[in-house]
Amino acid sequence: MKFRDDGKFDITTLGEALVEFSFMGREQFGRGYSGDPVNVGVAACRLGMRVALLSSVGKDAMGEWLLQKVNEEGIYTDAVTVENGVTGIYFITLRENGEHQFTYYRRGTPASMMKLNERQKEVIRSSRVVHASGITQAIGESASASLLEAFSIAKREHCFVSYDVNYRPSLTDRDRAMKKLEDVRDLVDILFISSEDYELLFGKKDEGIKIAREMKTRGFNNVVVKEGSKGSVALVDGMEYTAKTFRINAVDTTGAGDAYDAGFICSLLEGRNVKKAMEFGSATAALKCMKKGGTRGLPGRRKVEQFLKKAARRSPGRKGMG
Repeated sequence: MKFRDDGKFDITTLGEALVEFSFMGREQFGRGYSGDPVNVGVAACRLGMRVALLSSVGKDAMGEWLLQKVNEEGIYTDAVTVENGVTGIYFITLRENGEHQFTYYRRGTPASMMKLNERQKEVIRSSRVVHASGITQAIGESASASLLEAFSIAKREHCFVSYDVNYRPSLTDRDRAMKKLEDVRDLVDILFISSEDYELLFGKKDEGIKIAREMKTRGFNNVVVKEGSKGSVALVDGMEYTAKTFRINAVDTTGAGDAYDAGFICSLLEGRNVKKAMEFGSATAALKCMKKGGTRGLPGRRKVEQFLKKAARRSPGRKGMG
């Protein structure tokens, strides 16, 4: 896999930015900023990358606050448009069995109807990596078309294109999701898919390496399969890799997959090999899971490196969330 050496931005993420309300206990909710492009962007920024966000928010108090907080992270937000309408929000609550429940209010948001303008296209042309997910294709046809246009521009400009399947049955059905996956096949340089994504889309369970091989037969040459507590596997440039994960006390797995994506991509940009990138992605995800919310637990570079050093001193047979 090759990356451009030049570019104003290391990573540009595209999709819907959301305001998050995470249950903190005693009937209290903590307000945060999330959505997969924000999660990936914040994670990458805290790891030292130059990051831009392409999205659209509502002309309301939530949108204003969201842009302010994302900008405070150091992310370039000048290309985010502010339109009439309301900014999407979601709630993270707990079921009686302790599992998380997500409740979204995002129908008809500006992000679902976003169209790329010239400033946003220029940001893409100035990026080393462009990242988005299947959620952007699922929230609206206009957003889906914008993703394809963004990826097409990126390919013409020799930018690296990163795509996470992120299949959500609540947003779209399997047939439509499979069609959207086919739409990006020839534009994607690396595909991220979770074992859960695969099971929901293909109606069967399988081992990570077999999932990676199948996705390669479907036209995706570089594939990373995230298997939660089992770790991750990758098929990159014809070589197969496996990486274990880390033993932690997980508090909230929201955004863990996005954290992994960011850690993996950042590592490759810095010249690490695939195996090291997988470990760095797993460590970033593990640390994120130790706090509630999509972005609260996202670590900085020093914290990830310290975590990896400490893990290296432990027994190699580690297991856990990541």
